[in-house]
Amino acid sequence: MAVYPLQRLTLDQQQEIVQIATKIGQRVTCVGMMNIQFVVADQVYVIEVNPRASRTVPFMSKVTHRHLAQLATQLILGKTLQDLDLPAGLDVVPDVIAVKAPVFSFAKLPGAPTVLSQR
Repeated sequence: MAVYPLQRLTLDQQQEIVQIATKIGQRVTCVGMMNIQFVVADQVYVIEVNPRASRTVPFMSKVTHRHLAQLATQLILGKTLQDLDLPAGLDVVPDVIAVKAPVFSFAKLPGAPTVLSQR
């Protein structure tokens, strides 16, 4: 699931996530899009990093009113965040809350069992 804007993270946790994401992007020299999944429990953990776009990109483009794939392409072609008038870090918090939930393929099969495994 994806929820935007962040609902329960402290400002310190948000800043730590930005710092971690920035360091990872710089270390792997990722230009464009990078998908990072975090878990916040007793501290911030990175559970997955993929140097690619994810299914969340269209959702976040709609919520932020920014064509993220197009912006990433401009960065790949040599533009900078400053050239594109993009701030580093987190964007301005919108006045709405948006939620993206997965739809599993078995929802399209009426009558099919919906358990993921059987014991």
